[in-house]
Amino acid sequence: MSIIQTWARARDIFNVKTVSLAILAALATGSAASALEPVKFDRARAYLIWEDTGNLSKNIARKKEQIIANGEEGSSTQVLIDLVVSGEKNTVYPNPPMLIVYVTNPYEEHGPMMVDKGWSISYVGLKGESVRSIIVDHDCNPFVLHARVDNGETIGKEYEKTFNLTCGD
Repeated sequence: MSIIQTWARARDIFNVKTVSLAILAALATGSAASALEPVKFDRARAYLIWEDTGNLSKNIARKKEQIIANGEEGSSTQVLIDLVVSGEKNTVYPNPPMLIVYVTNPYEEHGPMMVDKGWSISYVGLKGESVRSIIVDHDCNPFVLHARVDNGETIGKEYEKTFNLTCGD
């Protein structure tokens, strides 16, 4: 084998090894981040805040029928909403997804938002969940909660829930 053939063979082997090492390094760093369970919107919990005592009602998030914000407990013009996201347990996310939340009036499609908030979710707790909270001033009127988790350029599936509130007669 001539010196030129030996050099060409060594160059080919070196390139294969270099490319192989580069691919392995890229896979090792990329797979660690991509192997994380993505953060997703899981559920909402909602509680009337009773003005007379400051106490909270039972969770009203799953109610489909009309919600009366007056009663034996007193009156309520605000709702505390917990927004629960799920992801990999006890994990720090190096590229944190965004929890996007907004609240609208169902009667004013293009009206002002009652709440417009976003949080970077960089950590998911020991039970695989993270919670952020908002307070909605409902003033005895229905409202619509919208929530989603965006991961980078990927827009998440939107959760939408109408709270059919009234203060009754």
